[in-house]
Amino acid sequence: MGRTKKKVQQPGFQQLAKLPPPKKVVTLSPEKQAEVKEWRIVYPVWINSKRTRVDGRRVSKERGCVDPTCAEIVKVCEFLKLRAEVEADKAYPRNTFLEQGRVRVQLKKEDGSLVNAEVPSRNVLLLKLGEYIPKLKSRQDATKAASSGASSGGTSGGQNKGQGKKQQPKKKNKGRRK
Repeated sequence: MGRTKKKVQQPGFQQLAKLPPPKKVVTLSPEKQAEVKEWRIVYPVWINSKRTRVDGRRVSKERGCVDPTCAEIVKVCEFLKLRAEVEADKAYPRNTFLEQGRVRVQLKKEDGSLVNAEVPSRNVLLLKLGEYIPKLKSRQDATKAASSGASSGGTSGGQNKGQGKKQQPKKKNKGRRK
């Protein structure tokens, strides 16, 4: 009577199986790569308020935004009069298979002067991105559609109220073991 061990899949493989097939990757030409090599890199995960600091978020949750995309980052950079290029074939090192793409942004000219005096550093750029991305028209339209869809459907108020499990009050432990 031999026992067989069940194979336990790691959580990474389950997430990988749910991903859509890869898109056609658009890479920059070698001339363009040489031009943007000195530009600052911005990964969308750095301003994603759903991520933790361990996952790579670099701004506070209040100053970040929900699920930013590379296209949204480029739109805000255009608004701030900064040149930006998307590198779709690159990924954030901590989660290479979940979120693809990064944006290169030109903060300084070749002579070392700032392109936009309002954005002197990458940290200031990240804060501006977190502020302006939720104000984009595409985001405003999406929130209006979601709120109108949510208000029209659902149950009438109060039907399911109080049907959950009753919580017991927590006992206070003053650091003593008994």
